[in-house]
Amino acid sequence: YVKKVAIYRGTSNLVNEEATASGWGAVSDNSGLSNVLRHVTNNIISNEECKMFYLDLRVIDSTVCLSGSGDKTPCSGDSGAPLHIVENNKLFQAGIGSFGRGTTCGGGFPSGYSRVSSFAKWIDDNKKP
Repeated sequence: YVKKVAIYRGTSNLVNEEATASGWGAVSDNSGLSNVLRHVTNNIISNEECKMFYLDLRVIDSTVCLSGSGDKTPCSGDSGAPLHIVENNKLFQAGIGSFGRGTTCGGGFPSGYSRVSSFAKWIDDNKKP
């Protein structure tokens, strides 16, 4: 079912926190979109570590990266999908899917997200009641 999710507003950089990405993207290289909602849970890595995988992209303070360990990562079609964490038994959206290694699904590459806490004020100012 669908319901509102709380926006993560904490000041932690979330490094080493467990987070779950979900989406309807491809399940393997060159496949179509998934018929079922899929998810992957990994730890958040530092932006410095993420930058080592993406020398051609700007990984900035408003970016949060999910480890690609276990060879499971979001894939093509998962951009815009949520990255969530659980804190004190409550679900929070911590990121919005932004980038990954576009030519491969998996491969151990981290995936990048827009850090929702960096845009919380804008979201508050622009959300509908």
